[in-house]
Amino acid sequence: MWKMAEKLNPITTEIIRNAFLSAAEEMCVSLFRSSYTPIIYEMKDCAVALYDENLNVLGQSSGVL
Repeated sequence: MWKMAEKLNPITTEIIRNAFLSAAEEMCVSLFRSSYTPIIYEMKDCAVALYDENLNVLGQSSGVL
């Protein structure tokens, strides 16, 4: 089990950061596909993000594609 007191190495940090970014990008693609609003599904004008319990951004998709 990973302990909070252990320091993360830079490689693990980048892997976790990229996992959050990828999850946010996939959420955005899902929103594009399931949206009924033309601004979202045609113009791709939206962004989504993942937050922790303190409302810190963990990962955010790009806005207008």
